[in-house]
Amino acid sequence: MNVLFLNLLLYLCWFLFVFYREKRLTIYSLLILFFTVIAFLGCYTVENNVYFDIFGKKSVDSLDLEPYIYCFIGYVILFYPLKKIALKFDNFDVLFSKKAGLFVKVWVVYFSLFTCLKLLEALISISTGLGDVYESRHVDGETLFVYNNVLLNKFNGYGLFILNATVPFIMSYSLIGMHKKFLSHKYATFLIILSFLPSFLNGIAMGSRGGIFMSLFCFLFFILLLWKYVSRNILKKIYFCVVGFITLTLIYSWSITAERVGKGSEGFNSILRYFGESFPNLGFSFWDRVIKHPMGERLFPNIFPSTGKILSNLSVDETYQYWYNKTGVPVLNFKTYFGDLYIEFGTLYAFLFIVILSLIMRRCLSRNSVTLYNLPFLYYYYQLCVFSFAGFTKGGYHAFFQLLIVIIFSVCLRLYLTNKIKTTS
Repeated sequence: MNVLFLNLLLYLCWFLFVFYREKRLTIYSLLILFFTVIAFLGCYTVENNVYFDIFGKKSVDSLDLEPYIYCFIGYVILFYPLKKIALKFDNFDVLFSKKAGLFVKVWVVYFSLFTCLKLLEALISISTGLGDVYESRHVDGETLFVYNNVLLNKFNGYGLFILNATVPFIMSYSLIGMHKKFLSHKYATFLIILSFLPSFLNGIAMGSRGGIFMSLFCFLFFILLLWKYVSRNILKKIYFCVVGFITLTLIYSWSITAERVGKGSEGFNSILRYFGESFPNLGFSFWDRVIKHPMGERLFPNIFPSTGKILSNLSVDETYQYWYNKTGVPVLNFKTYFGDLYIEFGTLYAFLFIVILSLIMRRCLSRNSVTLYNLPFLYYYYQLCVFSFAGFTKGGYHAFFQLLIVIIFSVCLRLYLTNKIKTTS
């Protein structure tokens, strides 16, 4: 039997089992469903030669089942901390205090300005040509949006990191506030839109497709987590917004794909291949083909400054070529979470990394309890899991700063909530 089909059966059975036990879609089952679709697209693109049209004809019979078993077990371990999680926070007076309201107002001002900047960048990218913007960034190592003003450059560079760290609080504030009638529907809706619009516009500005699709999964994270605070009336509005968002996303993705590879069936197949290449790549391009494991140099350049100095002036494609020469495999291609860690550390240390990461997250979520101060960690981990179909996306210089901002905001939030609860009690 086809190895990719067996791989699909693994994820499908996993999803059906979990969904049968949970009786509804949860964050945990949503992730499994997503990867079931990814596994299906892997089968589809190979069976219909969509994959081979890009990567060349290969024998499906040559695929080894071993990496797919390892990968599946890796995802079971990785997703485990997200099983049966629930938000446990009942002191709403603390959440809607004057200081919290002041923070939200400052946040609104900051990200309203940031959204305007991203809108300007998106309009420039559209006028330049989304395909040209993508090529310039990847091939030439040049971006349209480098600002001479130091403050403006920092404002632009760290805006998305701050957004990802603070969005969990803002979404909780918005949905709970709307449910408890502490906030008007208009104001809460504005906050929700402002939480995701900058990321959407940034994806357009960068000529990227993946980030746009993933924004939807990030939005669903909060809907599923805060389910009991979402009324049926609000759900109807959310469904309408989700349909509209999906429509805009598909239109955008189609337009950028058309600029890169052409229109018609070729463009459609490119989108399918985008999400379907991870599992075939794992067996065809990476398993048992790595000539040297970087042992952290590629994914964690902050720890290896000498390597970082070499790569600092290289374009995206030049960087990947550098690592291709080192590893012997095309590290640019999507490869799953396990595949990326396998390239970096080998099988044993890849598993050790996943286990340690899962245990750390379990420790952060004591007894599956999600509070407002550990919610940013949960959201960070969820993003890591969603994007893991491509690889380990939390590596590199910028990922370190993103994690640092999450830690700082979580610590500050915990100190504030603890002090506020003591004061009121």
